[in-house]
Amino acid sequence: MVALLTIGLVVVGLIQRPHRATSVVLVVLDTVRADHCSAYGYPKKTTPRLDALAAEGLLYEQARAVAPWTLPSHASLFTGLPPSAHGCTFEHRWLLDRFDTMAERLSASGRETFGVTTNANASSLYHLDQGFETFLETWTLRERHRGLDDSGIANAEIRRWLEGRDPRTPFFLFVNYADAHLPYAPPPPYDTQFGPVDERARALAAKADLLEQTLLGDEQVSDADTEGLSALYDGELRAADARLGELLDLLARLDLAEDTLVIVTSDHGEQLGEGGQVDHQLSLAESLLRVPLVVRFPGRIRPGRVPELLPATELKGWLDEIADGRLPEWSPAPDRSPFAAIAEYHRPVDLVDRVAAAGRDAAPLDVRRFAAYRARGRAGDKLLRLEPGGDSLWSVDEQGRERLASTADLEQQVELQLELQRALDQQLGGATFEELPGDLTFEAPPDASALADLRRLGYATALAGGAVGMHASEHWSAGRRAAARGDTATALRELQVAAQLAGEPVTLLYELAQAADAARHPDAAGALVRFLKAVGSGAPAPATQVEWAKRRLDELREGRR
Repeated sequence: MVALLTIGLVVVGLIQRPHRATSVVLVVLDTVRADHCSAYGYPKKTTPRLDALAAEGLLYEQARAVAPWTLPSHASLFTGLPPSAHGCTFEHRWLLDRFDTMAERLSASGRETFGVTTNANASSLYHLDQGFETFLETWTLRERHRGLDDSGIANAEIRRWLEGRDPRTPFFLFVNYADAHLPYAPPPPYDTQFGPVDERARALAAKADLLEQTLLGDEQVSDADTEGLSALYDGELRAADARLGELLDLLARLDLAEDTLVIVTSDHGEQLGEGGQVDHQLSLAESLLRVPLVVRFPGRIRPGRVPELLPATELKGWLDEIADGRLPEWSPAPDRSPFAAIAEYHRPVDLVDRVAAAGRDAAPLDVRRFAAYRARGRAGDKLLRLEPGGDSLWSVDEQGRERLASTADLEQQVELQLELQRALDQQLGGATFEELPGDLTFEAPPDASALADLRRLGYATALAGGAVGMHASEHWSAGRRAAARGDTATALRELQVAAQLAGEPVTLLYELAQAADAARHPDAAGALVRFLKAVGSGAPAPATQVEWAKRRLDELREGRR
């Protein structure tokens, strides 16, 4: 009854129209899980400024990310489309011009658009600057702002822009604060504020590639490590919250707060060692999908909490209505809320390739994961699908703990499982990335500063021969698919481009040699030689691959196919 009364009060507030044209601020606290925010009941005071914002607006208890990592999540946030529709996955990373973004809609409505990001996976590198008149990337500005961390640089640039613009013109401001992303190194006093941290946990937290090291067996995260990782993560979250506070204070000082809609959310959460899992890949766990969402709009929204399910894709519709001069229905009635929130995780081609290159079994990683979640108050039910692998039904309690449904549960929940399967099939039955046109590659490879920032966050790694930026994987994946369907000419062409962009890692050199041999290319022997030279220089490769390459090279030299 209390929840219904709260919703009723919110709806009453919606009949007021904006006094002046509405400006919009969208803040993404990158890598923030809702259950570590004090606004959501976390016992440690990690987010005092978000808490205060929530007290003045709406807090959404069941806000859901649609993907567990930055690129597809931001692309979905900006377009309102699921990853399977916009195509920004591991295998295709470029956001096509044909997709309408919130920045484009708000710009067309007469608003100035300004974006600043601290994460290279939410940047112009993947065309996520689409629709912004000005879009800044903090790793390119460090020389100008020595002594500031990236979120500090973002706020300095926001302040410069807001103070220099015409205050009569409404605006759309987007900012990504990636403080809570690995590696965790919170500044004082937040580095010691949330509990004891031993040297072992600090060493683990300093590794941007911690996930990869656990997959390769070089590191193992124990239950004892989780407490220290959590304390450092909380410190980073507190630092991000402080930057949010600086931004809110700036809006107030410039007399912009009253006519500005402020939306604060996250793109995904984080795993902090629970069950040995770290980072935010290879899973659709609740720690990755339940994210904070707080909305404040003075005079238009009355404070309250919204218990209904809200996927991140809904935010685009809100801002479309703002662009059209209307106020959204911030809190839909329960019978009008989505039946289920769908999350997608497509094949992590980079991780699969790196694990395979180390001679380890990458097959368990080489799957697609999908989840359909239905809320039950603060708890819920989740259908998890692995392709290949099938479906399983899970129960989620109020603390986000997940339990595989028992046989008895399934007998009682047959209809629920069927409904969740239908919801998942309906979304995935639309356009998928396999059906998108083949123009999803980059216009130009990332520059050195962008690659350095990808490495800083653990998204690019040094392999034999050079640095692999994520941009090379589109060509690599296209080459593999062509090889699988027997199109040897296309496979060879795509793998050659991938090798040029990636710096010729040994795994790619092997596949290139295979493709050249299958296509009977005149330089097949040369491709085999390059692979064997890389192995001779110390690059790891399975013995079976080396033996095959030596045998085929001998046969080609003897004139035998």
